[in-house]
Amino acid sequence: MSYPSVFLSNHTGYPVTGRVVYRWCRDDDYSVAPKSYWQGPPRGLCLITQVTATVKLPNRNVEAAAFTSGGSGMGNFYVTPTGAPDQFQVTTTPMMAEAPAAVESNPVDVDSTPVESKG
Repeated sequence: MSYPSVFLSNHTGYPVTGRVVYRWCRDDDYSVAPKSYWQGPPRGLCLITQVTATVKLPNRNVEAAAFTSGGSGMGNFYVTPTGAPDQFQVTTTPMMAEAPAAVESNPVDVDSTPVESKG
């Protein structure tokens, strides 16, 4: 068994950079263009504990509210506006109105059982 590669969809009109933090595995840094997506490398049995995002507005950078978990097997994440001006979040729920092309997966939350390192 292995978890799906991380698929991060940028639902903002701005470039986004960030990090996927794994429990007991090497983290992945990402960069994704506006209205586009990033797909991470295979992650084996690595659980995700955090997904961060920095949204690069024309005049400043804004830290999005991060996704955090004790250890998740989910694979799909979305950087979306919160509805407040210049505020963003990383979520597991897509914003249907402006979604870029996406890849389906079967996200599964799991407990915090220790796992093998990827790679």
